[in-house]
Amino acid sequence: MTASSEQQPVGFSLRKYVSGVRERWIDYITGVMTKRPCCVLGGAFSFFVVAMVVLALVGTKQTPPSEYEWELPFDKFSERRDMIQSAEDDVDTGLLPTRSDETYDWYFFFDAKPRLGRNVCEGPYGLLSARNVQAMCEAEREFWGKPKYAAKFCPIDTVTGECMVPMNSISRILYGVPDNTALADAPSDFLNCELPDQTSISTIWETEIHVDRSTYEENYEFFFDNKAYGRGWPCRARSLMYIGTPLEGKEKVSQWDDQQYRKIKKQFVNRIQNDLIDKYNMKGKPARSVYFDEARAGEAGEKFEVLWWNPFLEDEQFVEAVNSDFTFAIASIVFVWVWLCVHTSSFFIGSCGMLQILLSLPISLFWYRVVLWRRYIAIMIQLAIFVILGIGADDIFVYVDAWKQSKDLIEPQGDDEPDDEYLRRRVKYAYSRAFQSIFNTSFTTAVAFFATAIAELVPIAAFGFFAALCVIMNFALVLTVTPCIVLIHHRRMTRKKTNPNSRVPTLELADAHDDEGKGIDEEAEVSTATVKNVHVDEQAPKASGCCCCPPCGVCARCCGRCWNADWVRWYLSFVMAGNTNKFAIIDTALHPEAKTAPDLAVTTKEVDELVEAPSSRVSLRRKPVAVVLVATLATYGMLMAAFASRLTPPSEQEVWFPRAHMATKTDKLFEHGYASNDASYYPELSIIWGMDRIKRGKSFDPYVPHKSRGDVRYSSRPIELHGTAAQTQIFNACNNLPTFNCESGCDGNTLVRPDSTLCFLNEFQDWHEGTYNASIQGLGSSVFNSRLSEFRDTTTPASEDYSSWENYIGFVDGELRFVRLDARISMTLEEPTTAKRMVLRRINKFLSRHCRDVSNSGLPEVWQFSYAWIWFKTQRALVNGLLIGMTIAFPVAFLTLVAATQNFVLASFAIVTIGFIVSSVLGLAWMLGWALGIKESVAGVIVIGLSVDYSIHLGHMFDAGRHEKQLYAREDKFVFAMASMGSTVFAGAVTTAGAAIFLLACQLTFFTQMGILILSTIVSSLVYSLFFYMPLLYTFGPEGDFGNLSAMKHAVLDRGCSRCCRKDDEEYVR
Repeated sequence: MTASSEQQPVGFSLRKYVSGVRERWIDYITGVMTKRPCCVLGGAFSFFVVAMVVLALVGTKQTPPSEYEWELPFDKFSERRDMIQSAEDDVDTGLLPTRSDETYDWYFFFDAKPRLGRNVCEGPYGLLSARNVQAMCEAEREFWGKPKYAAKFCPIDTVTGECMVPMNSISRILYGVPDNTALADAPSDFLNCELPDQTSISTIWETEIHVDRSTYEENYEFFFDNKAYGRGWPCRARSLMYIGTPLEGKEKVSQWDDQQYRKIKKQFVNRIQNDLIDKYNMKGKPARSVYFDEARAGEAGEKFEVLWWNPFLEDEQFVEAVNSDFTFAIASIVFVWVWLCVHTSSFFIGSCGMLQILLSLPISLFWYRVVLWRRYIAIMIQLAIFVILGIGADDIFVYVDAWKQSKDLIEPQGDDEPDDEYLRRRVKYAYSRAFQSIFNTSFTTAVAFFATAIAELVPIAAFGFFAALCVIMNFALVLTVTPCIVLIHHRRMTRKKTNPNSRVPTLELADAHDDEGKGIDEEAEVSTATVKNVHVDEQAPKASGCCCCPPCGVCARCCGRCWNADWVRWYLSFVMAGNTNKFAIIDTALHPEAKTAPDLAVTTKEVDELVEAPSSRVSLRRKPVAVVLVATLATYGMLMAAFASRLTPPSEQEVWFPRAHMATKTDKLFEHGYASNDASYYPELSIIWGMDRIKRGKSFDPYVPHKSRGDVRYSSRPIELHGTAAQTQIFNACNNLPTFNCESGCDGNTLVRPDSTLCFLNEFQDWHEGTYNASIQGLGSSVFNSRLSEFRDTTTPASEDYSSWENYIGFVDGELRFVRLDARISMTLEEPTTAKRMVLRRINKFLSRHCRDVSNSGLPEVWQFSYAWIWFKTQRALVNGLLIGMTIAFPVAFLTLVAATQNFVLASFAIVTIGFIVSSVLGLAWMLGWALGIKESVAGVIVIGLSVDYSIHLGHMFDAGRHEKQLYAREDKFVFAMASMGSTVFAGAVTTAGAAIFLLACQLTFFTQMGILILSTIVSSLVYSLFFYMPLLYTFGPEGDFGNLSAMKHAVLDRGCSRCCRKDDEEYVR
C-alpha cells in the first residue's frame, strides 16, 4: 500500500470532541479544587450571600389561599366567572340597606350517633331530651347571644328593620318561638336557655314536626338526619345562622378577604370560636389543632357532639395547619443529617453536606423568585423540601462513595509523586464517576419535575418549577462544594495520621480511629496499595477502643461501615442462590482494606486472576431465586398496572383534614347526614346576555391568582329588552328551564332544583302590572329601561336566597348592559366527571333550544356559567397533566438511560422497571380508595424522577464493569455493580424515605398522603431495582458488547466496509 493510502483523513467526531472538552474541563476544575478548595467554598458562599440580599429586597411573601388557586386561569369558565365578578363591581348601586344580605353562613351540628360502641341515641326522645335541647340552645347562644351580634352583625329584616331570631335555629323551633320574632322580643326562657319541659318538646315533635311525611319534608327535613322520620326520633340536628352585610358605612355586600370580611373575622368570629373552645374544654396538643378534640355536651356531658362550620374557620385552620406541619421539616432535617454522618463516617462531612442541602433551598428560591419571577409561594413549595432532602443526600453519597473507592481503583501513589498530584487524580476519578451518575439522575428527575411545571394548574406548575430548580442547584453544589469539603476533611485527617517530618502514613490504628480522626479514608489508609514498606505484625494487639468486624477483617470503632457491605454480601448470596465461585471477587470489591489482613484467604494476585479469567456460564436452572423474583415482581407489576388503570378523577373536592378534624366531620354531615340540604349546597347556574369577554392587562399574573383578574367588556350589540322578540326569548328560558329534563347526573328528573329559578322578567311584569296597570310589552326603549331601573332599585327578589336585583339587571352608568337568569342545578359538586359532563351537555342543549335564537331578538349572544364547571375542568386537568407528564418523562428517562449505560438492553430493562414502579404506586393509591386527584397526579410524574435514580446508578455500574474491570460475563458485572453501588443506593433510599416519613405526622391530609406516596415510591423503587432489575440483568443481562452503542456502531461500519472490500475483490478478480 502507498503512504497516501495508509494516512487516511480522520473525520470529525462530535462524541470525541465533547468527550475531550469534558475531559479538559474536569482536569481544570479538579486542579482548582485540589489547590484552592477554600477559595471555591468562599466563592460559593459569596454567591449565596448576594442571592439572599437580592431575594430579601424582592420579597418572599407567602401567597394567601384563595378560590382561584386550583383552577385553570385561562379556561373559558374561569374567564366567565371573572367577567361576572367584574360586572358586579361595575353595576350602578343604590344604597343597599345595612346588613340586608345574609352573606356568611354559620352552621351548628348536634350529632348523637353511636360513640365508641355505646348507643347514645335511644328512644323515645333520642336527641330531643330536655337537657340536650338546653345544651343545643347554649351552643347557639354563643353566636346570637353576643351583644355585638345584634348591634353590628345580625342580618336586618327589610320589613321590620330589626334583628330577628334566626329562622333556621333548631332551638327556636323546640322552644316554641314563633317565626319572624325579633331577637329583642324573644321569650326569656329561650334567651336564657332555661331547661325546657320535656312534655312541651314531645308535643312540638308530635304535633308540628312528625305529623305526616309531606309536612316533615317540606318544613323540617333540613333540620334532622335522614332517618329521623322513620325512626321516630332524631339522632342528629343542625341550625343555620347568618352574618349580614354590608356593614354600617359600606355600600356593597362583603366578599372573601375584603375589609368587611377581615373586620367580621377579627371582631366577631374569632371571639365566638375562642368562647366555644373554652366552653367545651378543647385543649389540643403540640402540633395538633384543638379541632381534633370533640366538643361533648348534653346529658352526662357526652350524649352528643357539638360541631360548627363557617368559611372563616376553614381558612384559618388551613393556614394554621400549614404553619404547624412545616415544623416537621425540622425532624426530617435532623434525620437526614444523622444518616449523612453515619454513612460518610464523618461528622464534619455529614454536617457540611446537610448545610449544603439546606443552602440549596434559598438559592433555588432566588432563581425561582428573582430570575424566573414566579411569585406563587404556598403549600406545594413547602412539599419540595421533604423531597429535596433525600435527593440532595443521595447526590452526596454518590460522590463520597466514589471518593472512597478511588483509593483502590486508581494507580497507587508513587514514591516521588507529590501529594497534591495524587489527590488531584483521586478527585478526578471521583468527580468523573460522580458527575456521570449524578448528572443522569439529576437530569431525569429535573425533567420529570419540569413535566409537572407545564401543568395548567398553578400550584402544581409552581411545585414543578421549584423542585426542578432544587435538583439542579443540588447538582451544582455537590460538584463544587462537596469535593472541597471532602478534600479539606481528608487533609485534616492526614495531618493527624502522619509524622510531622514525613508524609508517609504510619500504622498507628488507635490514632487513625480516635474520635477526632475518624474519616472516610480510614479503611483505605491501611491498604498495601498505598502504604509502602510498612511491616504488619500479625501478633500485634489491636488498638484499644476498637471492635473487629469479622467480615471486614480490620479494626474499626463501630461496624456500621461493615454492615453496609454485609447486607450487599447477603443480597448477592440470596440472588445468586449458592453460586459462590465469584465470592473472592465479592470480598475484594466490598472490603478493599482487607487485602492486608493475615487471615484473608484470597490474595490480590489471585483476585486479579479471577477477574481476568473468563467466567463460566451459569444456566437458568442454577438461578432459581433470580428467575422467581423476576417472574413474581413482573406479575405483581402487571396486576398493579391493572389497578392503576381504574383510577378516576375525584368525585369531590380535596379533603384537606383527617377524619377526626371538625372540618372533615362537618363536610361528611353535609354530604350524608341529612335528607336535604340548603339550596346553597347545589351549584348555581347563571344564564347571561350582554357580556362579551374579559380583558386582562399585563399586570395579570397566574402565579398571583387573586390579583388583577381583569375587566369585563360588554357586547357591542345593545340589549333591546323592550322588544317583543327579546322578551319572548327570556320568557321562554324562564318558563322552560324549571321543567327541562335531565336524564343522567341529576338528583331528580329536571335540570334545576324545584322553585330555584330566579327570573327577573316574570317578577318585573307582575310588578309593572300592579304598579302601572299595564303590560311591559309595547313600551318604548327609554320608558321600559326607566321602569326596569325603578323596579331594580325599589324591590327585592321573592326568593329569600337573593337580597337584590343589582347583579341580575345590570345597569352600568345608567345603561342596561347585561341581564341574568339564575337557578340551582340539581347536581352536587361530588358527582363524578362523567355525570358532570352529561349535565353540562344538557345545559348547552337547553341554551341551543331556547336561548340562542338571536335573529332580530334584540339580545346579544348568551352563555352559561357555574362554579361546578370550574372544578370539572380542574378534575380533567389533573388527568391530562398526569398523561402529559408521563408522555414527557418516560421518553426522557429512556433516552437518559441509553446515554448513561450506552446500552439499549440495559435501558430497556430499566424503563420496564420504572413502569412497574409507577404502576405499583398508582395501583396502591387505587387500593387505598383514593382518586386521581392532586396528590396522585403530582406523584404519578415525580415518581418517575425518583425511581429512575436507582436504575441509572445500578445500570451504569453494570456497564462500567466492562470497561473498568474488563468484565464481560453478566454474573461478573452483576456482582461488580452491587459491590460498587449497592450501599449507595440503599443509603439514598433510607435518606429519602426517612425524610418523607415525618410527613405522616402532619395534620393536612395532603402532606400525609404525599408522604405515603413518596414512601411507597421509595420502597417500590428499592424493591424493583434490587429484586427485579438486578436479577433480570443477572439472568438475561447483556454479555460482552451485546447491546452496546459503540459496538453496534462499529459492527455496522465493519459490515459496510466488508461489503466494500468484497466488491473491490470481485472487481479485482474480474
